[in-house]
Formats: sequence, structure tokens, C-alpha cells
Amino acid sequence: GMLNEEFYFPGGAIVFKTPLVLPRKTGVAIRGNGITIALPEGEFRRPERTGGPASRLVYIGPANKPAITYRGMGLRLDGLTIQRGAYPSPPAGPERDGSIGLLIEGYNGIPTGKISAPQLSFVRFDTAIYVSDMPLELHADQNQFGYLWSQSCATVFRSDNIQSVGNQF
Repeated sequence: GMLNEEFYFPGGAIVFKTPLVLPRKTGVAIRGNGITIALPEGEFRRPERTGGPASRLVYIGPANKPAITYRGMGLRLDGLTIQRGAYPSPPAGPERDGSIGLLIEGYNGIPTGKISAPQLSFVRFDTAIYVSDMPLELHADQNQFGYLWSQSCATVFRSDNIQSVGNQF
């Protein structure tokens, strides 16, 4: 099915425990204020900081389930920080716990993927972006990432899908 919907997340943190599974649809856009490191909102009020709070999606759910799973075609993600848990102070390195920020599933009902992400950030995931060969090792390709910020992630991009081609950074 086709949609023409845009969802806007304002600056600040939206904390979620249940993984987000985006429907097998086309024409969905999720937009935020812009990305930054995972500082709390109070940090941006200090004179030496510039800008305002980022739009952060903070996932506190189980590590064995991806924060966001995408099964459709033509998603646009722009100006979002996807973060795993609270940001430690002082900063800590990645946890090797199998956590995934964005899972792109391979499927051929409608070919999946075709993500446009001009500005996207991932913080503290084992793997930031994973192009899966499940449930079917088909498509999940033609993804385009512009400015991609990865902080404290052990792996930024992983693809096990042999038909995932044309991923651009």
C-alpha cells in the first residue's frame, strides 16, 4: 500500500521501550530538528553550546530486538538521532550486545529499502544499520545516506543481504 505521510518529532528525547516496526508501506517520512551527540537538553542552554536540542529517539527496549525495523519501500528519515539507552557520563564505548539501531528487512512483495536519509545519527548500538537477509534474501537496496553520524557504535553498516546493492554514503 501507498501512503503520503510525514511525521515530525520535535527537539528533545522521546523514550520508547517497544521496538518500532514500520509497516510495509511506501511514502513515509519521519523528520526531526536535526542531529547532535546525545547531550541532555540542558546542555544546549550553556553559552559555549550552539544550536538547540536534537530530535532523539531513545530506545530502552531489549538488545535482541532492533530499535526500528523497516519493511517497506521509499522511507525518508531526516534529522533524527536514534540512541540506545541513556548517554553515560563520562562517555562509554559501545556495548557488544547485538543491539541494532535500524534493521532493513529483505523482501520482494514490494522491493524493500529505497531509504533516503540526508541527516541521521546513531548512538551506542552494537550495529547502527543492518541490512538483513531475513525474511527473504531479496532487495533491501538502493539506500542513500547523506550526513551519517555514528557515535559509540561497534559497527556502522552491515549487510548480509547479497541482493542489497547500490547503498550510497
